[in-house]
Parts: sequence; C-alpha cells; structure tokens
Amino acid sequence: MRLSPNDKMGIVVDAHKTLSIKIEALQSMPLKFSRSPLHTAYIGLLTTFIAVGSVAVLPNDCPALVTEDQQAAEEKFIDGLLDRRLFPLAVLACEERLAVNTLDPISRVNTVVDLSRAYTAWARQCSPQSSVAHWKQAENVLERWLEDNPENVLDPMVWRQRAHVALLRGKFIRQLSAGVLDPKPKRKESIRYLQHAQKTAEKTLKKINKALHSSVENRLPNSALLRLQTAAEKDLSQSWMEQARCYQAGSSDRIHALQQAKEILSPLAAKNDPIDWDSRVSRLACLRLLGGKKDQNLFQQLKDSYLSENLPVDVRGQICLELARQFSASGRYLDALKALNQPVNYSPEVEAEVDFCELQVMLQAASNEKIENTKNWNARAESQLELIENLHDPYWLQRARALFGRQMTIDPSQHGYALLERAAEGLYQAGQFTESARIYDEAARKADNQKDLAKAFELYLKSAMIQYEIQNYRAASKKLRRIAITYPQESGAAEAHLMAAYNIAQALKGSPPEAFSPYQELLRDHLRRWPTDNSSNRARLWLGRMLAAEKKWSSASEILFEIDPSSMVYPEAIRIAGTCCLRNCADLAEKNDPQLSKRSTALTQSMRDAAERLINAGSPMAASVVADAAALQMHYSPIPYRGVLELIKQGLGSIAQDDRKNHARLHALQVECLVGLGRFGQALDVLKAFTGDTQDIINLILNIHKIKVRNGNQNDPNQTFDTRAKINMACFQILGDFSAYPEKKQLTLIQAETLALLGKTKEALTLLRKLAAEYSGDGKIQSRYADLLLEQSDATSRREALSKYREITRRSRPQTEQWFAAKYGEAKARMLLGNVRMAAQTIRTTQVLYPELGGDLWRERFETLLATCTETEAERQ
Repeated sequence: MRLSPNDKMGIVVDAHKTLSIKIEALQSMPLKFSRSPLHTAYIGLLTTFIAVGSVAVLPNDCPALVTEDQQAAEEKFIDGLLDRRLFPLAVLACEERLAVNTLDPISRVNTVVDLSRAYTAWARQCSPQSSVAHWKQAENVLERWLEDNPENVLDPMVWRQRAHVALLRGKFIRQLSAGVLDPKPKRKESIRYLQHAQKTAEKTLKKINKALHSSVENRLPNSALLRLQTAAEKDLSQSWMEQARCYQAGSSDRIHALQQAKEILSPLAAKNDPIDWDSRVSRLACLRLLGGKKDQNLFQQLKDSYLSENLPVDVRGQICLELARQFSASGRYLDALKALNQPVNYSPEVEAEVDFCELQVMLQAASNEKIENTKNWNARAESQLELIENLHDPYWLQRARALFGRQMTIDPSQHGYALLERAAEGLYQAGQFTESARIYDEAARKADNQKDLAKAFELYLKSAMIQYEIQNYRAASKKLRRIAITYPQESGAAEAHLMAAYNIAQALKGSPPEAFSPYQELLRDHLRRWPTDNSSNRARLWLGRMLAAEKKWSSASEILFEIDPSSMVYPEAIRIAGTCCLRNCADLAEKNDPQLSKRSTALTQSMRDAAERLINAGSPMAASVVADAAALQMHYSPIPYRGVLELIKQGLGSIAQDDRKNHARLHALQVECLVGLGRFGQALDVLKAFTGDTQDIINLILNIHKIKVRNGNQNDPNQTFDTRAKINMACFQILGDFSAYPEKKQLTLIQAETLALLGKTKEALTLLRKLAAEYSGDGKIQSRYADLLLEQSDATSRREALSKYREITRRSRPQTEQWFAAKYGEAKARMLLGNVRMAAQTIRTTQVLYPELGGDLWRERFETLLATCTETEAERQ
C-alpha cells in the first residue's frame, strides 16, 4: 500500500543506517581495489546521498562494480549520479571521458548527450535565477559538437537532444509560472522555448527520414534511427501539449495545439507497444485537456481499458494523476484525493508528482468560494507542503512553495501571519521577490496587531532584506531604519539599523564624498541610540572610513581609536587610523603648525599602545600598525628615535612569513632609524639583506635625505660623510633605473650629491648637467648644479657657475631665498675667478637695494664674503 507521511520519514532514517554500513564495507576493501576511481567516486556518491537525505533506493548492483562493457558501465554510473543529484560529479565524469582522444565517434556523441542531460537535470533542481547558466551549458555542449562536426551521420542524436533540452526548459518555466501572480510573461517565455523545441523536433524528424533512405556508409542502423524517430515524435507531441497548457482553457490557440499533439499521439498510442506507455498516458492527458464531450468519453474508455490491464506501478500512478486532475477541475476534490491515494508504492519521481498533485487539489479546494471549510483545506495544504519539503528534491520543493505562495496571496486578509509567511517564502523561492516582500509586510502587520512583536520584527526584516537583494537599496534602508526604531527592544534592532546605513551607502555608491551625509547621519544616529552595542564598533569603523575619505584625518582617527580593542573590527580600524595619523601630521608639518609636536606625541602613543595590543593578540595586522607607529614617531615626533628600534624588532618578530610587504617596510624603517641614530655601519648591514620593492627603496632614500636635512651632522660627530654616502649609494644600487618614476628629479639630485660626497665629481656633474637641461625652469636644480660647478678648481667650471648664477638671478623674483642664494653665488664666483672688486661691488649693490640681505643667515654670509673680498683686495694693493 502507499506509505503514510510518517512511514516515509522512517524510510529516510533506515536508508541512512543501511548506507552507512555500505560505506564502511566499501572503505574496508583491500587497498588495491580501493584505488579504483569508480570505487572512490562511489563512496563519495553514497556519502553525499546520506547528506542530502534522498529516499531513493540504490540498485542492487553498483554500476561501478559490475563487470560489464566499460561504456555501458560509464553510462549507468552517470545515470546513477543524476538520480542522486550529484550533478557536478556527473559533469566531471562526462568531461573526463570526452578528454580521451581514443574515444570512438558513437561513444563520444553519447557522452556529449549525457553531458547535456547532466546540465539539464542540474538546471531543473536549481532556483529560476541560478538555473539559467545550466540550461545554457546544456545547449552549448550540443552546439559545439554540431559546429565541430558539420554534416555528420551521427548528428540526428544531437539534434534530438537539442529538441529535448528546449522542451524541458520551456516546461520548467511553464511549471514555475503557476507560482507567479501574473503568469503571462513567464508563459510567453515558455512558449518561445517550446516553439523552438517544436521546430527542432520537426527538423530532427526530417534528418532521420533522410537517413533512413540514405545509402551512406557508417550511418546509424535503421533500428537506432527508428528509436530516435519515436523519441523525436514524442518530443514534438509534448512541445504542442506544453504550449497548450500555456494558453487559456477553451482558447483557439489551446485547442489548435492540443489537436496537433493528438494527431501525433494517436498513432503512437495505438501501436500497443508493451513498453511505450508514455504515449498512451500523454494521449489521456491530451483528451482531458481538450475537454469536449467526445474527448471525455474517449478518456473514460481508454482509462478504464488501461487500468484493467496488468500495468507497471508507475504507469498506473500516472493514469491516476490524470484522473485526479479531471476530478479536481470539476470540483470533485475528495474524489481526486481518493484517486491519488492508491494502495501502491510508486518510484520516487512518480511519488513526488502524486504528492504535488495532492497539494494542487487541496489549494484549489481552499480557493473555491463555494466550499465552506477552506481553513481545513488550507491546513491540509500546509501539512502537504511540509511533507514535500521533507521528502522530495529541490525541483518539487520550489514548485510546491511557489504554488502555495501564489494561492495564499490571492487574498492575504483571509490568512494568519504564519500561513502568509510560508506563502512569502514560496514566492521568494519562485523568484517573485517584489510579491514576496509585499506578503512578508502583510504578515508582519498581522503579527504586530496580535502583539507578537518579535515575529513582526522578523518578518519586516525579511521583507527589507529582499529589497536589499534586488538592489532597491533606498527602500531597504528606509524600512530597516523604521523597524529598528519601532522595535528597539528586539535583539536584532541595532544590526537592522546598521544595515540601514549600509544600504544607503550602497545607494550612494559612485557619488562624491560630500553626497554621503545621509550615510554619516545614520551612523551618528546609531552611535547615539546604541553607543555600547557590538554593532557600534562597526558603525565607528564605517564612520571613520567615511571621514578619512573626506580627508578629515583628525576626526577619523579620533572615532577609530574609540573602537573596543576586543572587537573583531579593531585591527582594521587601527590600520586606517595609522594612515589618518600620518596624513594629519603631514598636513600640520606642511603648515608649520605649532601644535605638531603635541599632536604627534599623543598620536604616536596611541598607535604604540594599539601596536602592543595587536602584537599580544597575534593579529596579522600588527606589523602594519607597528610600521605606522614607527614612521609617525620618526618623521614627526620631537623625540623621533626613542624606543623605535625595539618596537620595530617586536613587529618583525610578529610578522607572518608571507607578509613580504610589511616585512620590507619594517626593514626600511629599521635602516632609517639606525641612520637617524648615527649607527651607519649597522644600517648598512641591514640594508644588504633588504628585499623590498622599488617604491620601498625610493621611500627609504627620500626619508634618509630628510634626516640629513633635518638633523645635519648632530648624530655624526666623526663627520663620516663617506659612510652616509655609502648607505645612499647602496640604496641606489638596489633601486637601479628610476627614470620612469615620478620621484626622478628628487632622486637624481640626491644621487648627484651622493656621488659628490664619494669624490665622484665628474659623474655628479654629468647627472646634474642632464637634469638642469631637462628642467631648465627649476631654480633649485640650476642652483645645485651651479654650486657643484663652483666647488671645482678649474676656471672653466667657475665661469659656467657664474653664468648659471646670473641666469638664476634674472629668472628669480627679487628678495626670494633663491634670488639671494644666486646673488651670493655670483659674488663668490667672481671672487674665485680673481675679480675681487666686481665681487665686492655685487655685494654692496645688493646691500644698498636690500639692506636686510634676506635675513640674518644670508646677511652673515654676504658680510663674511665681503670682508674676504676687502682683505684680498688690500693684500693685492
């Protein structure tokens, strides 16, 4: 007899126990046998079979273990995988077989068809959205074969599969349209695929007919062609039947399609083939749908005739399905259920179809206004839906949920929020997101009216998240903010409010930073309402990011440092805070702000405290934060090097081996710190093992130069210019060619200075000469070139220096630093060239025009040089 729901659930448990024993037996086989790929795959198949909870019964003979022809074994194995919904494994098996170059042509075509079948079966078990890719793959494998094998004698096999894929896709879309409030667009799409299936089947039949009358060698045998012909005729009839189901009952389009199907099915059903019951059952369905009196009488006659025979169990079930549908259409719902509840056990596929048909009958009864006990029918339908959810595969599950959802939404006011929640879930599964959100809202309102506030919040939240999923971010944000404020006592209220901020940020994506004020306001509102909730840490992180994007470095770092150190977002927050601190101090330094010393000291301490926490916590972000803390202190703090080496060593000790970026950055900072401390030898040793990238070494060169500019020789009492220059030269050797980098000009100046310190004046002059020619308008480069020329002992270089200084004077604005420097150089050049009187005259003229002489520093230099000129002139006289 047919199993009850409880009996069915018992089978699941028993099947799991039995299969576990089978897996243990397979795994305990000898090692030599266990190395078989099919054995390994079969263990995986059984394991997945248990995981998905299928109630199908495994065949007694495992296809992977029987000693059959290899091709037949492969085909059976793939069928077994598809039956158990192991689609990725089926696809992999087909692809691996197609990769074998020695595969014979017929086996290759069969495998191509199997691969298409695998993708088709996979598509039917997916949601409408994710199935599209698999349908396309099912079509593409066939298209590729046809392109690669034009006019091949085996192409009828592929053409028939093309028609079948289009038929199944159109049918799949038509079936899911039953769960859509407005099915017309979906049915229109379905008809498009079904008409394609119809035309492809017709073309296939022409190819088969041509092949039957052809004398071409190596063509398919007549027996195979006749089997293909029958399959193509069935596909053609089903394409007409499915088209008919897309049209309104009684419409001329529906009648025409059914007549076309009947014309094909009648001779197929009349063959009395003991195997081909599909055509006879399809003929019954066609007669039922036609609905005329003559057709109904014939339906009854054929139904009674068929049922009187010794039918296969599944065929009897399919006939009972058609009878139940006929009863249901005429309002005889109890008779329909009676017809379905036969004392037999069907195959899993037919069992699923019977259970689904029962749900259809119950929902039709519930929606019939002439029936009084609709609540009872609704309750029965809900129980039936639960049974389908527990026992059948995703294909039937999504169809059942969609159908249930559509039925409940016709008049939501008649149902409680529990039923409406199930309906909304069904609509969501069917891809009807807008309608699903609407029903969730209706269910939430009912829950709120009944004072079930926790449920109301949950349902409103689901509705809002659907709006988020369909990228209606503003609507989602508005709804999330409203429910968070309306139900603040709920545990998820703070998270919902934060999600409202996230959605408004998504809506504003791509806008300039100033457009994000609503986003910032939501985050600040969140911190006012839930200042200590876990979500507040993320709100601070997001607000800090936003402020950093607006270059409000001080405000950003302040909000980021408020994040709880135990929070998961703390390391990321401190990483951003480090950048903000560095940029904040850089801005203050550029403005010569007197607050820089105080601000940098406070920020350095905050960063060092954070670095210590992250090191102790073993955070992978610790090295980055250590680097920021060290850079902050060395570049901006009044005590740049105190404790920095120890901090860097801690950072290097905590760094992950694969974190090459921060490893190189910390080594560069270590070199920089050693140079700042005057420990040049140690710096050179560390530099020899440096493995950073180009930008790392460029930054190191520039930072070492800044140390020289800032500190002069205070950390170099022994005047070891050559050691400092050797460090620079080692950096340039690591760097190599830097002509393509934006820092080229500054690097060339430093390189020339380094060469000059090492006594390589000729190379230094060559570099500066090229740079001066390339940047003729850059007074700083021209001055440095002139200075180096002036340091030479030959008159030619000094005359060129004099010329350069005069040129700089003409191009510079008077009374600027550069102008006074050029005037001083001009006077000194004249003196060194022996024209002491003209040198003194140049200084006195400048002194008359500008008595201050550019400030104390330049006045002292000018006066010293003038005294030297006067003394030299006196000695000559």
